[in-house]
Amino acid sequence: MILHHLTDLAAVPWNVTGNEINVPTGTQNIGDVIKNIITLLMTLVGMLSVIFLIISGLRYALSNGDPKAAASAKNGILYAVIGIVVAIAAIAIVTFVTSHVGG
Repeated sequence: MILHHLTDLAAVPWNVTGNEINVPTGTQNIGDVIKNIITLLMTLVGMLSVIFLIISGLRYALSNGDPKAAASAKNGILYAVIGIVVAIAAIAIVTFVTSHVGG
């Protein structure tokens, strides 16, 4: 059984270069690094906003007619939607600027 696995390993082409498996081999310029960091951060903000939107929607649905709880949940929904819009706008702005300025 082990011999069978060893012969399978022998059949693997071991001369694979980084570019064939999409591994970055060169250096990135500072614009690409900044774009990647901002895109990552805004993606996290967007994900957290969606989670906050779901939680606030559940809080609104479970408020049982309590005006204070309903108002608090509505504010949470509003802030979550604003967070999603800001995240999408930031990613769009960064992509636009880096494509027109950074090349």
